[in-house]
Amino acid sequence: MKESAHVPAPVQYRMVMRGLAELGERWTDHLEFHSRVSPTVLSFDPRVANALRSMDSEGLEILHQLKLLTAAEWPRSAHAGLISIRARITDILNALVQHLHEERETILPLLRFWTPAKVVVAAAQPSARVQLIETPVTH
Repeated sequence: MKESAHVPAPVQYRMVMRGLAELGERWTDHLEFHSRVSPTVLSFDPRVANALRSMDSEGLEILHQLKLLTAAEWPRSAHAGLISIRARITDILNALVQHLHEERETILPLLRFWTPAKVVVAAAQPSARVQLIETPVTH
């Protein structure tokens, strides 16, 4: 079995913080897309308004927690910093996965059923931003 190379704690800490910052950017993109899709869902079924508001609130709280974590001052020691953020990262990731699961179970089926929209990922852009492109309905 190959032994893994030891990465110094300061390097690990910077890598983790960069990863969290990148996750925050991707989560911001996701929330922007969600805000563009919500009116479409509401136009077909206003009864989901409370669920959408709740999801929006949860999504914003996840983003807030990511920003708090990435904006934290450098710890006294990188090793202590890694240990201290481990539980918070786990909580944030668990909330994020739960949020995505709820979206998959509620929003995605509604979009597939009610809209003729196609979701296109603009892969040419480094950030792979998501765009909603409407297509005409044919019945």
